Amino acid sequence: MKEAMNEPMMRSHLRFPTLLSLATGLALTLAACDGPDKQIGQLDGDSGASGESGESGESGDSDESGDWDESGDSSDTSSSDDTGADDSCAPALADLQQKLADEQDNGNSCALVLRFTYESAEFLGWHINCAPPTPDLSLDEAQMMSAWPGDDESGTEDAYVLYTEPGDFGGVTYISKRSGMLFEGSIVWGGMGDILHPEHVEDPLMLGTGCLDTQPPAAVEVWAYNFVGGDLQVLPDESSAVWDVLWDTAALYAVTPGSTIAMIAYPRSVGDFVSDVAEFVVIIDYP
Repeated sequence: MKEAMNEPMMRSHLRFPTLLSLATGLALTLAACDGPDKQIGQLDGDSGASGESGESGESGDSDESGDWDESGDSSDTSSSDDTGADDSCAPALADLQQKLADEQDNGNSCALVLRFTYESAEFLGWHINCAPPTPDLSLDEAQMMSAWPGDDESGTEDAYVLYTEPGDFGGVTYISKRSGMLFEGSIVWGGMGDILHPEHVEDPLMLGTGCLDTQPPAAVEVWAYNFVGGDLQVLPDESSAVWDVLWDTAALYAVTPGSTIAMIAYPRSVGDFVSDVAEFVVIIDYP
């Protein structure tokens, strides 16, 4: 169920709403607005999530991060003059947009996976994954791809969020029908689970900084998955700081209608919650 968010809270010059708990699931909406503020509101009927597209291909486990252009050449697509961003943001955004366009021309869809510390929202790194869309991927097929083939907690037709509740061991896997397996991590009783995918992340600075004055992005869906505890669809309060960091990078400004965003509160441990090893994982799945 998609629901309009209300009661906006000011964070810097950005507005973020309180999270609403819904019995049938939760979808937030990240929307562009006129003026300096960026807010979350209801998706327009004409800009809802895109339909499933592309031919069914392989499972989508390709790693395309090695093709990332670090040159910062943004002369053809963006500049600090036309975006209002600083010198770090503009080339990073241009590189990201060019990467997405090139992969789309090759029949692929891409997603960014971004990791943040739980306590302080420190940006740990990011990974880009591009693969042929698999719109017909079944739950059984997704579970066969996962080390933790649990129940699907996604609430959306675009992805599977497989969760195996830990006894001694468990885990969570995020598999997109657009761009393949994007995240997989174990959860260990009294220990520290491992992130199995992505295996490595890129330097956060490669996504730029100082992007707050960039033209706001198009409206997109935002889905919450809280595996730390409490309501699955309501993220912990600590998640609000992640948005502040994320808005400062180029990642959100490349979204187009049909993109989806998921935020996962990933505990790593179970039993006594250890906040200094837990993470927030943000997935931006571009169409």
